[in-house]
Amino acid sequence: MNIQRIAKQFAASAASQVIILGQTLLLPPIFIHNYGLASYGEWVVLSAAVGYLSTLQFGMQTYVNNELTMRYSRGEMAEYQTMQSTALRMLLGIAAVVAVVISSVFFLPVNRWLHLGLSQPVVATAVFFLGLQVLANLPMSYFAGTFMVFGMSHRGTMWQNISRVMMVTVAIVMAWWHAAFSAIAVGQFCAMMIYAALVLADLKRLEPTIFPTLRYWNTATARAILQPSGYFFLIYTCNFLVYQLPLLILQRMLGSVVVASFNIMRSIFSMMRQALAVLTTSIGPEVTNLFGRRDWASLGNLYEFSERLLFTLIPPLNVTALLLAPVLLRLWLHKQPGLYSLPLYAVMAAVSCAISLKDHKTQFQISTNHHREMARVAFGSYLVMIAASLVAIPRFGLMGFLVLWFATETGQAVYVLWLNGRLLAEGGPVSRGPALRMLLFLPSALRVAAMIEHRIVRIPLPQQGLVAIAFGVVLLGVSAYLFDLKHVLQWYAARRARAQQALVG
Repeated sequence: MNIQRIAKQFAASAASQVIILGQTLLLPPIFIHNYGLASYGEWVVLSAAVGYLSTLQFGMQTYVNNELTMRYSRGEMAEYQTMQSTALRMLLGIAAVVAVVISSVFFLPVNRWLHLGLSQPVVATAVFFLGLQVLANLPMSYFAGTFMVFGMSHRGTMWQNISRVMMVTVAIVMAWWHAAFSAIAVGQFCAMMIYAALVLADLKRLEPTIFPTLRYWNTATARAILQPSGYFFLIYTCNFLVYQLPLLILQRMLGSVVVASFNIMRSIFSMMRQALAVLTTSIGPEVTNLFGRRDWASLGNLYEFSERLLFTLIPPLNVTALLLAPVLLRLWLHKQPGLYSLPLYAVMAAVSCAISLKDHKTQFQISTNHHREMARVAFGSYLVMIAASLVAIPRFGLMGFLVLWFATETGQAVYVLWLNGRLLAEGGPVSRGPALRMLLFLPSALRVAAMIEHRIVRIPLPQQGLVAIAFGVVLLGVSAYLFDLKHVLQWYAARRARAQQALVG
């Protein structure tokens, strides 16, 4: 495995998570301060309303960029250009057609459908331009992924980081001046157009021979793209089902204040998952390369070592977030009432752990285009979760949805672990030991954390923070022992020593 390439992607992914962290920390207090908690919930609902549009790439970006990388590495340039051009025509065609369709929001009572207190012109304009942002991002994500083809995936990630910075900056500046939500959406769309021009210019400068073109079309290639990409479409639809659609359901059943509170709680644990995702996403390009070369030994090592490191970090990060949440809410959002509930946050911590574990396993299926069974099961299980939530939320409130979410994520994690065993079978059996140890260790850690939280809830904030961090450090030590992190560190030290000796020699 290429450690240098993984390190570059790790750095780019780490920068991405820092930006997402900044966005998570800055936007809620600024919106709540300038518009109020309920209005912040309405902005979250507006953003969620266009979330499904991101699935309209039908998974082509991920599948095609994986295929193009393999073809480029084998020198199959004629097939490369045909596939690239065909996919781009399809993406642009989809975006153009859907842009016309969503213009209908100007003639529909969208504000009443979403139970929003905003005027129809403001809602329609905001939804339209937020939708255009998502549609413009379909080809732009494809272009950013193209950097992976010639071994610079980290550069594509950095361009996506720049895009996030531009979007967040526009939102913060305009929200600070109390601009209408419609104006914020228009401003972000203009920033997206500037970003598009910069990415294309950089891509043409670095590798003009594979600069995207619309000159080629092949119907057979289009069909070949759509069939496997359709399963990636299911995966992206899953993101809507689990992250956007529940917000719309909660808005209709429980109101915008609950939506805002849920989004804030979810954001706190999302920060932990994003930190863990740095490792998961940084190995993605290397997984694709190793699988393309059928280097089973290296791929098996990458799977084992990344699993040990990730599993070591999952419990300490999420449990520490659970204990730090009351402190963070008071410092971050200035004692907004009704935002913290220990039972809700404890279940959300368990959900976050299950997602982090599953994401690591999923990366190996996605990066090798072995995602079909996983996509079907994930899509079906999320549909069941949403259907069940329509009954559970009115009866049990937010807790009903969180329990359903945890059960769904846990079931998917078990299934993907089994798929990993099949995928990597040629390199030897995949150990179930780490997952079993996680299953036993995590409930105990959460229970102890809940007992500690009951005891420290009334002490001053600095002491609460110190206790939370101290417990997190203890958990880190226990996790490192349970998942044998020492073995990974020894392997890395030996590899680095050999590299230095070779350099000296």
